[in-house]
Amino acid sequence: MRTEHQSETSRQNGAKSHGPVTPEGQAKSSQNALRHGLTAAVVVLHHENPEEFKKLLSSYIDDFRPANQSQQDLVETLAATRWRFNRLMAMEVRLFEQELARNREAVDQEFTGVGETGKLAWTLDKMVNTSKTPAHLLRYESQLNRTYDRALKQLKDLQSMQSAAALAKPNRDSNGAAIPNSLNHLPEIPNEPNEASFSPLNPPKSPSPNQQSPAEGDEILAA
Repeated sequence: MRTEHQSETSRQNGAKSHGPVTPEGQAKSSQNALRHGLTAAVVVLHHENPEEFKKLLSSYIDDFRPANQSQQDLVETLAATRWRFNRLMAMEVRLFEQELARNREAVDQEFTGVGETGKLAWTLDKMVNTSKTPAHLLRYESQLNRTYDRALKQLKDLQSMQSAAALAKPNRDSNGAAIPNSLNHLPEIPNEPNEASFSPLNPPKSPSPNQQSPAEGDEILAA
């Protein structure tokens, strides 16, 4: 059981805490409440594996690191769209296999000596001419691609705005005081001497050994 002294110490330490200070720490901390915003039940069908979708969503969160709920929503849209796109690809494979199996006997009799690729081409041609399914799949694929591209663009725009705002906001220390920008407090660089006066064609003048300084000449005249 915690003593009164331990409880009071915890309250005092908690009052001193200001949370993460750096932008990286704040972004990482903000993800704690966002990681499981989208449940697998919303996207995953009953025969699909919800754990696989959770892994996909977690990988997208780790890649894009959403800092707030609006960014999290867009990341979830990307993961859900990718999941649906993978499902569409699996459906396309099954449709081809079913159509090919349904017409296997006729294909083998008509196309003797033709490889599986040629038989698959015949199956696709038959599906296109007798069914609207291929066209529907193509439209569905285009729609998913547009959804993914829009969400990705919006996410990048939001994160760019956040980065610009973070750069404009002053950093603060553990006490909440603003840290001055080091770029505004650079030491002054002393003026460099004129390079022209030290060039080989214009060496600095020095008095000759026999030449006397004005002070010495004055002393001689005075004597």
